[in-house]
Amino acid sequence: MNKEDLAQIKTIIDASLEMHLAAVYEEISEVGSELSSAIEALAKEARYGFEAANGKIYRMGTRIDNEGYARSELERRVRRVLPDLPKGARP
Repeated sequence: MNKEDLAQIKTIIDASLEMHLAAVYEEISEVGSELSSAIEALAKEARYGFEAANGKIYRMGTRIDNEGYARSELERRVRRVLPDLPKGARP
């Protein structure tokens, strides 16, 4: 083997390596794209779940506030009719 043969072998190996690296890069890019899509879908699902839970908590808080107001309003109305009614112990 002379220098020219070695140069040709090196050129062939370099070309093969370049093709292999390009294929590996393409595979990594595809995996990265798939992971990005999966993470985006997961984040969207998590946001939807968080918003749904937040809405439920808000509605519960509103309901509790409305119930408290209704009870205090009822007590005011009863006291207006029966002003001498003794105040009962609250649980």
